[in-house]
Amino acid sequence: EIVHHIADREGLHILTGDGHTVSGIYFDGKQAGEYAGLIPVVGNTANITNLTVADSHIKANKGLAGAVAGAIADKCSKLVKFSAVTIDDSVKFEGDAKFGGMIGQVGYSVVKITDCISKTNGFFHSVTGEAKVYRSVSVGAYPFATTERVKAENVYTDTDANMSFEGVQVVPSDAMLGAGAASSMPGLNFPTSWKTTTSSYPVPTGAAASAE
Repeated sequence: EIVHHIADREGLHILTGDGHTVSGIYFDGKQAGEYAGLIPVVGNTANITNLTVADSHIKANKGLAGAVAGAIADKCSKLVKFSAVTIDDSVKFEGDAKFGGMIGQVGYSVVKITDCISKTNGFFHSVTGEAKVYRSVSVGAYPFATTERVKAENVYTDTDANMSFEGVQVVPSDAMLGAGAASSMPGLNFPTSWKTTTSSYPVPTGAAASAE
């Protein structure tokens, strides 16, 4: 069960996946200026935790799209947090929109991404506010299309994209797999925040998200 809860009068939205997977997000937009994702626009402060998005197809033209959110709106009153979120490589994007694996665009707000893994299109396409990314993994793409207004710490990727950014370390794909991931990506805080798998990429435990 995925729980959505409005917690207080300030409009704090909590979306807790409890380790479950959302699949079957299909969007075939025809018009320009569209927003596409599980949540097209996050319009206020939100905590989105312990969730996987898989087996989805998003087609958008000249808009903003991400598996979880098309955009983070301007002037959210507090941090917008993503914790222990996984974007599977079975999520496909098509069209001329600005795509991010998790978020299309971060507006004039502050977003914090912790213990997340995106296996397609990195985490976000663009930022006009501020994005902080900690203890996270991007497979098959550099974590972000832009490094402006971004802070990163202990972020790992298998793609250099001719980019170098403080806090982001490039690791060969095979070193990210199986038990060896713990030694290749020590900043992920194994086994508390992340756990290794037998032969695939590590997965976030959700422990940090549950503690918040």
